[in-house]
Amino acid sequence: MEFEKIFQYIFYFIGHKNIDINEEKTNKLEWKKSRNLWNVTVLDKLRLYNPYGPKGPVPSYALGNKLLAFFESIDKEGVRKYSYALGRILDFMIISKN
Repeated sequence: MEFEKIFQYIFYFIGHKNIDINEEKTNKLEWKKSRNLWNVTVLDKLRLYNPYGPKGPVPSYALGNKLLAFFESIDKEGVRKYSYALGRILDFMIISKN
């Protein structure tokens, strides 16, 4: 799957734990396991995200600085060519993490 890391970080961003989406005892996205989580609730969680105030305990793999560094390193134009919607989600996540 192309841009699997983006999907993985989107799942982290909206609160899924790595055990929910990754291969057992790895940090590799298991799409067969996680694809059922990719539905309209993902967009609802992104839409309702509030960048202000406390977020509660955050696992180390979902830390904001790590996410932001990853998002900054992505070829955003390549993502938009792959999927306009995924590119817009990526734009939203970058803006909300700043």
